[in-house]
Amino acid sequence: MCNLSAGYLFKKITVSLIALSGIIALANALPAHAKTVMANLLPNGPGRPFTWAAYPTTEIGIADARLGTEITPTGSLFTGYGELILEIGANAHRVCAPIRTLAHGFLPVIHYHFYDHSVRYGVTLFSWALSPREPDRHPINFIRIKAFNFANTSATSHLTVAFRYGGGKHCFPRPSITAVPGKYFQPGVHFNPHWTYGFHSGLAIRSGKVVFTFPTETNPQLLLAHGKAYSHPQKLAITALTPALMVRYAVHLKAGQQMELNFKMPVQPIATTNPVALRRLRQLTLSKALGDCRTWWRRQIRAKGLQLYLPEKKVVNTFRASEMYLMLARDRWPAKRPGGRSIYVQTVNKLQYHAFWLRDGSYMIRAYDLTGHANRAAQCLNFILDQQKPNGNFISQPGEHDGWGEALWAIGQHYQLTGNLHFARRVFPHIQRAVTWLAKARRRDPLHLIPGGKPFDDEFPNGTWAHITGDNFYALDGLHEAILLADALGHTATATAWRQEYRDYHHVLFQRLRKIGRSDGDYMPPGLGVEGGHDWGNMLALYPHELLLPNDPLVTGTLQHTLREYAEGLMTYGVQLHDYLGMNNTETWIIRGQQRSVLRDLYAILVHTSATQAGWECGPPAWSTRNYGGDLAPHGWFAADYIAVVRNMLIRGQHNTLQLLSVLSPKWTQPGDILSLQNAPTRFGPLNLWSVFTANGMVLHIHADFRKPPAQICLHIPWYVSPIGATADGHAVKISGRSLILPVNVRRVYMYWQRAGNLRNWSYCAFVKRFEHAWRSRYFRGAALSFGNGPDAWPK
Repeated sequence: MCNLSAGYLFKKITVSLIALSGIIALANALPAHAKTVMANLLPNGPGRPFTWAAYPTTEIGIADARLGTEITPTGSLFTGYGELILEIGANAHRVCAPIRTLAHGFLPVIHYHFYDHSVRYGVTLFSWALSPREPDRHPINFIRIKAFNFANTSATSHLTVAFRYGGGKHCFPRPSITAVPGKYFQPGVHFNPHWTYGFHSGLAIRSGKVVFTFPTETNPQLLLAHGKAYSHPQKLAITALTPALMVRYAVHLKAGQQMELNFKMPVQPIATTNPVALRRLRQLTLSKALGDCRTWWRRQIRAKGLQLYLPEKKVVNTFRASEMYLMLARDRWPAKRPGGRSIYVQTVNKLQYHAFWLRDGSYMIRAYDLTGHANRAAQCLNFILDQQKPNGNFISQPGEHDGWGEALWAIGQHYQLTGNLHFARRVFPHIQRAVTWLAKARRRDPLHLIPGGKPFDDEFPNGTWAHITGDNFYALDGLHEAILLADALGHTATATAWRQEYRDYHHVLFQRLRKIGRSDGDYMPPGLGVEGGHDWGNMLALYPHELLLPNDPLVTGTLQHTLREYAEGLMTYGVQLHDYLGMNNTETWIIRGQQRSVLRDLYAILVHTSATQAGWECGPPAWSTRNYGGDLAPHGWFAADYIAVVRNMLIRGQHNTLQLLSVLSPKWTQPGDILSLQNAPTRFGPLNLWSVFTANGMVLHIHADFRKPPAQICLHIPWYVSPIGATADGHAVKISGRSLILPVNVRRVYMYWQRAGNLRNWSYCAFVKRFEHAWRSRYFRGAALSFGNGPDAWPK
């Protein structure tokens, strides 16, 4: 936790109405334009973990369940069927708790708190299954509320739990029912003004369906709505936003006394005519469900796959939480035919992006492979194979031709990272049909490229028709993976023919791009032969596959062009901030060896996440509202990109070289710090490494189980140290520039260096402080203090 907002208004300030009134007074003194354009720094405050969004959202759920729950900016639980809200005080005003945390920093168990005078309420929210026999079906939301009186005298507080249909600006659209896996799917109901509301034996019931359960031991007051005591079930003349089914508790606590109240909310309400489900619901205990939930998620993330440890919690917790968010976003659909396999669909989240896109899905599936969850990746790749059209093309949305290359890239990467020849043989006929389609499509195209289209997204959301640069980059990436698969399976003639196709395609594309670049500073535009568009896939000339040399003028020119579009340390999309688009450049910095640029990006990205480690997609303009509206977090593509960036900073394959520790933050290399990667998949085979840092250097241990050994291992040297000497397994190693070339069978490396002086600016907490200072300067004084508009604006 970074308690970095303590100096937000005054150097020493408590979380109180005094602070809030001070903020309001200062805000009211500002010009009207400043107040409407730029938000204050709330909800951040002293002692709270930092969150960028003014109205942060997150989600809870069960891996592979097709229903999820949004935790709204106020802390309520929103589903397709309704919203469970909390109210506090004798006058029952809405609880607003925008700052939440995850249990252990990465588990989908939400914690937050709020106060009613001397009573502190701590809330825990999580989801678990109604029945262990169906672990990814019928999720139940559990709500534990603990009230604690921290005063020296007795206190009475009032807590109300209520249910409403809900919805609005920070909620996902619903309902949307489909029988087609991958289409937008949001189970729920439309608001019905004729619903009947009532209670029975600890059950809150809406038109014959249980929407939540509540404890009755303390005899709570039951109300149908504000000011309307309950006597019998009845209809209410209310709107979708009116709280109903209100259960009000008078919480009487002695000094130091604590009280616990537990509630259960079926994500899909349970009919009162379903006695089996109701019996299971009553039998579920929160303590047992919470223990099972924590154990299951720990096993998935801490015991399986890649294990990452770095001495900076925010970096590691966001990595682990990103794995969790990917698992939450995946859907399991029943088999289409009896006895068939289940269908696993990698959606983006369970909120407004509860659907499948080849572009998002390919990155998210590869993130499974990068983190050692190969079985999950393989299950999702089956659905990608199902997207192939009879003519061999891969496409998920009309007019968007990036999917062909992304599908082949994800398929090929799965083989590269697992070495699974059975998988390679099974998918190869799909690859052959796909490459046949590409060759025919290129011959028909007047530019001999992948066909143009109107994506209505990404580069051209306005629907401009164009040959899109990024679509062609992806196609070359996919074709490269196809060639590697053909080689691995011994299809020599096919691989030779595909290499010729690749060389011709590469030549045609970059000949045209170089001609365009000569008149525009070597900038590769989003579309070929058209003006405008947003920088997107044109930023991918080096990653995920090196189509050009790292220092090619086209790469440099495009980097320089896109850096002019940064604000608040993030890439922009038109006038909007974009939370993960700039990670395309981050990967390019890694490959080019520009370590400081990588770290500037990493920490700027982390500054813009929430306290629940969630990223988003498009937000407001820079230095404005910090309100992403209905573009809700968490976003799965952000999670996948973040995983790839951190992983590639530490370990990656580049051609036939295994690259180690390409980028290390000074925060991770203090004397006594330990860095480790266990069960890390690489294209050469799994690898374990751990490093211990001292005042004079580092000791690196490597244990590899190579399937196909690399030609060499390259160990990078941090930019902030002056290397003195190095040994590998007791033998001196020559230092060449900023790296060491190590033998493939190396086991232990000693490196001796002299460390630079003041490096305190390089950490997540330092970047949050810098951001807050920049925000306050603009908000209160109108100063144009720069924050991340290109590399020179960041800490040296």
